[in-house]
Amino acid sequence: MEALFEFVKSLSYIIVSIPTSYFIAFGVTIYALMLCIFLVRAPIKTFFDRHYYGGDSDQMPFVAGP
Repeated sequence: MEALFEFVKSLSYIIVSIPTSYFIAFGVTIYALMLCIFLVRAPIKTFFDRHYYGGDSDQMPFVAGP
């Protein structure tokens, strides 16, 4: 009976804990990538707006760029 309890306990660990840790790691990775994208995009956009477009590229129609 105790062996069955240990088996159910280890099986529940495999079914619940391991996928949960993978989902948490995936979410943290996506969050870090999105944070990097948002932090890097702003300086690049202001540089190109200042030196290439001469104004805010979001307000200009048909402008392709960062």
